[in-house]
Amino acid sequence: IDPHVARPPRAPRVPGNAVTYPDLRTTSLRQTLAIGASDSRHTEQLRRRLVAIVDNELRTAHSIDRATHPDAARAVLGDELDRFVSVERPDATLTPRGIERVVSLIEQL
Repeated sequence: IDPHVARPPRAPRVPGNAVTYPDLRTTSLRQTLAIGASDSRHTEQLRRRLVAIVDNELRTAHSIDRATHPDAARAVLGDELDRFVSVERPDATLTPRGIERVVSLIEQL
């Protein structure tokens, strides 16, 4: 190892359950959507992933746990995103336009 060559500093260790780049997750979801799938299992899995991203963002960026502080979470999420994450089993399937809207709202958190 050459002592005159600067090394970049090590990245800080992040707990295994923390996500450091939510924008990469939403980008990955957008790419998955581009492939497309009409399977209801795919739709439910996608919805669970989006809700997990929302919950993670609430915890990491706002220190809010949606389960224990639903009013505070609702204030940060807004009505539209709160409805999306609060409905246990949505009646309507997620449309590409609806998913795009939800992802855009998540990116604003």
